[in-house]
Amino acid sequence: MIVGIFTDTFYPEISGVNTSVMLLKRELEKKGHAVYVFACSNPALKYLPDIPNTFRLPSAPFIFLPSRRFAVVYQKSVAHKIGSLNLDIIHTNTEFSLGFFGKFVAASLNKPVIHTYHTLYKDYVHYLTKGHFPNFSAEMARTYSRIFCNSCCTIVTPTEKTRDLLLEYNVERPIEVIPTGINIDKFRPLPGDADKIASIKTELGIGPNEKVILSVGRIAKEKNIGAIVKQMPEYFKTHKNEKMLIVGDGPYRPDIEALATSLGISDKVIFAGERPWEEIALYYKLGSVFISASQSEAQGLTFIEAMAAGIPVLAKRDRSVEKIVIEGHSGCLFDDDAQIPAMLGKIQGDKAFRDALIANAHGIAEQNSSGQFASRIELLYEKTLQDWHQLDKKYILSNPVIKKILL
Repeated sequence: MIVGIFTDTFYPEISGVNTSVMLLKRELEKKGHAVYVFACSNPALKYLPDIPNTFRLPSAPFIFLPSRRFAVVYQKSVAHKIGSLNLDIIHTNTEFSLGFFGKFVAASLNKPVIHTYHTLYKDYVHYLTKGHFPNFSAEMARTYSRIFCNSCCTIVTPTEKTRDLLLEYNVERPIEVIPTGINIDKFRPLPGDADKIASIKTELGIGPNEKVILSVGRIAKEKNIGAIVKQMPEYFKTHKNEKMLIVGDGPYRPDIEALATSLGISDKVIFAGERPWEEIALYYKLGSVFISASQSEAQGLTFIEAMAAGIPVLAKRDRSVEKIVIEGHSGCLFDDDAQIPAMLGKIQGDKAFRDALIANAHGIAEQNSSGQFASRIELLYEKTLQDWHQLDKKYILSNPVIKKILL
């Protein structure tokens, strides 16, 4: 097959969407398929080599979320090139600029569209409304998602939680739940890891014998990192040989830094900033426990990455992780933030319990490999192509709003 993947978020950005697209591209190519990615331009590529078979459209920072980019969706040279690729299927991974461009291409070439719904927008619309009009914000997310998804052939969601949300939105197209996998091998112990980890610890001011409470991801309101930091003074009272390491960047970093300072733990909470994707596995490996209070995850790939790297997970209870972080088996879950100090203490201090969590989590990580993910997507592509001549193709342009935009 010849596959066209359209995404606003792609390498060198660090995000769950980027991870999903990168792994899918790599695994499908291993299976002999040709995969072309259409993505936003990125200033960082001035200093980095791009991914082969990637086409970049001119873009600018998204006005409401500058860390993300928004493409100018029509460029004559790219449109001309697409026509010569003989694409069999279009797979959109965004509901914004490149998503609409993918639908335009599908309509022009009379090809089916598969769409992966990655993001729970109800947790992000505060960037648009700045916290005002919450009811309007929720309805905006609902309406926009419904319109976009109902103009596709099939929708892919990474969890049942996301699928059920789309059903609540009255999405009528078939929905397949296919969890995104990870490259398990990347997170296994590798020769030379110990020296690299020691070097990173020295760079960050972490002692060689200090334990690390790790957080990886965007520092944003919906990630709820502040809830964890607020519990750290209590924890550090009795665990002086530990530090918290936050890997990532985002709009709320100044707020979290100020919070750590106000709590008198700025020397115990380290901000590593955003690190290259190629190095992320090393940061997991230097951790002794991974922690998250986010309830905005569509799937929670960082939990699986932590499990693959062999560190226990402590997460806030949420449906998005219910099949990954199984309480007392593959990780620990808290309902109340005040539970964090005691649960961290048990994970860090009870070796038998800790070892059992790691062993059980490893098995779950293996079940979420990138190879299994790609195989399920491949089957969906094949089924969609086989059924395409029987499908009611009006769904590509079923909504008058979509039709007006595309034609």
